[in-house]
Amino acid sequence: MSENGIGLELLGFLGGTAKSKEAEAQKKLDQYEYLMEKGELLTDIRFTQEIKDKGLHAYDGDVQLIMPTEESTLYKGIFGSTYLLERCYNVKITRVDRETMTVYLSYRAAQAEYRPAALEKIKKSIEAGEELEVKAIVVLCRELQNYIVVDLLGLSIPGVLPFSEWIHGYAANIKEQAVSGKIIDVKIKGYTNKSTEEEPRFLVSRRDCVKSEWIGIEERFPLHSNIIIECVEMQGKNWIGKIPGVPNISVYCFYPNRLSPTTGGPIIIKIGGQYSCFVAAIDAEKCIFRARVKDMVDRS
Repeated sequence: MSENGIGLELLGFLGGTAKSKEAEAQKKLDQYEYLMEKGELLTDIRFTQEIKDKGLHAYDGDVQLIMPTEESTLYKGIFGSTYLLERCYNVKITRVDRETMTVYLSYRAAQAEYRPAALEKIKKSIEAGEELEVKAIVVLCRELQNYIVVDLLGLSIPGVLPFSEWIHGYAANIKEQAVSGKIIDVKIKGYTNKSTEEEPRFLVSRRDCVKSEWIGIEERFPLHSNIIIECVEMQGKNWIGKIPGVPNISVYCFYPNRLSPTTGGPIIIKIGGQYSCFVAAIDAEKCIFRARVKDMVDRS
């Protein structure tokens, strides 16, 4: 076969692929137009690109999704005026441009339509003494203040989640768990002390929305039984560890005052290190688990 023949065949193949891709994009645009006409809310949308003064961008195949800066700025208040690439958004479609295969989205439009009714429902539940359970998006973790800022229902309704309300008991390395954009279930407990009528802020808890691993813990780990513990956090008087395969249980471990029976040298405690320990004390009601180190574990 001649070189020209091969070239023509390849061009024909590529042309067919381009046409099929364009047809697929047009079908997607049809779907977006339909959703726009129905006024549907698009939930949990994540963007992959941020362009200065142009907003947030994402891609659905050959269809580009754009949320202009003026449509993506968060409700001012506890969030400030910053928008985050890491988080997800609930948005409305405002325009579909078939020529450029671009769909324009608005976070502000979704807030304007759904936020007032959501706020009213939350306020009524608090007045009735009920703890409404809703979805929330983690915005940022304030370590110095010991709380997490969350966005209730993805509608820029500010929520404050104290570290103590993340799980049952102490949460080690909470910043690694409460990452921006993570979707969690929370219960709304009431208003914060900085809440106002114009800018309401709500106190929320995640603890009652997750399974407690402390139920039956004393039977699972009897006193003086031997366990493997991995160090995840260093503190002044003790270090915090986790039991591999057992989530949401933080173990307070005393620094060893003995030499390693294996090496005869000191037992060095370090993040990520694993240690043979024995259970020293457990109080399931107070979510307290204490252990003492016997030796280092060599996993090499």
